[in-house]
Amino acid sequence: MGQKNAVSTEGGASPNPSQNDQATGNDHASRNWISWLVDKAASLKFSLAVLLLLLGGLPLSAQGLISATALLTVGGGLFIINLAAALHHHSTFHAQPGLIVFHTALMVLLAAAVVSRLTYFKGAVELTQGEWFQGVAQAEERGPWHSDRLRELRFSHEGFTVDYAPGLKRGATRNQIRWLASDGTMQNSTIGDDISLDMEGYRFRTTANKGFALVLLWIPIDGSQPMHASIHLPSYPATLEQVRHWRIPQTGIRTKATLLLDEVVVDPEQSSQFHLPRRYRLRLAMGDGSVHLLKEGSRLHFTEGILVFEGLRTWMGYRIHYDPAMNWLLASSMTAIFGLAWHYYRQCMRNRWDDDQGL
Repeated sequence: MGQKNAVSTEGGASPNPSQNDQATGNDHASRNWISWLVDKAASLKFSLAVLLLLLGGLPLSAQGLISATALLTVGGGLFIINLAAALHHHSTFHAQPGLIVFHTALMVLLAAAVVSRLTYFKGAVELTQGEWFQGVAQAEERGPWHSDRLRELRFSHEGFTVDYAPGLKRGATRNQIRWLASDGTMQNSTIGDDISLDMEGYRFRTTANKGFALVLLWIPIDGSQPMHASIHLPSYPATLEQVRHWRIPQTGIRTKATLLLDEVVVDPEQSSQFHLPRRYRLRLAMGDGSVHLLKEGSRLHFTEGILVFEGLRTWMGYRIHYDPAMNWLLASSMTAIFGLAWHYYRQCMRNRWDDDQGL
């Protein structure tokens, strides 16, 4: 009798119905939980909460209490979740391809904005004529994920001309540069405010910040290494008074350097062009009250050494920009506009057809 009642199964005991029911219940509960999360993430209340988070964070970011990058990253990420959940949850989108295109493009736009903020770079640098850029910006801001390839880039400032209309209205800037290409060859280019030098994703453009640079050589009397100095005078012709206070390197000698132009460089009354003057002098006022007028090549003797005025050069201020997501931002913006226009076109055509049917 015991043999008849025994039930044998290959691979072990028969499954327990209560265990199957429990697994099914857990799976059903898990699906309900996920569905509840998607429903909440797709709601307008979630959208409003994210918007309030961003609006509340803006004043704190402006005061430097929280990071603008962190605020945009968190807010942008939450909005992407909101849009993705809405596309999945609301069946009305599935019958309106224009809205699908619009919201998908909007998600890409937000993702590109987050990537842009995490990887961007903005900087500025001033270079004297003949000076090479050494890969270091003098003023910069960057995203936390920016990979610094700027240090590998090299170009030199070779001088420029700027056209001016009457009233000192600035026109085209033609800035000559030499730059080292990735294959090691030397290249020559002309850039300006609207024409950039593009290297490894970085864009270099000229600015209105430019002027004259005094080039001086200090020869110490003790026989140590002579030192060159390039003094950037205030931007010209924005500032007509070309004055800088300067201390001779490794000495306590303080001077007030003033560039005296013996010709009109930029005439405010007629069309003219920024250029290096041919006639100029350097006025050095010393701390002891003495004043010296120097021409190009003049030497001034001190107890500590000899100061040589080697001449006048130009300097240019360059702005540096890096944003790998810029093209994605542009493309997604255009796609979003197209999707919205497509949606409203379909709506207008449908309403027009309904009106015609009523007639």
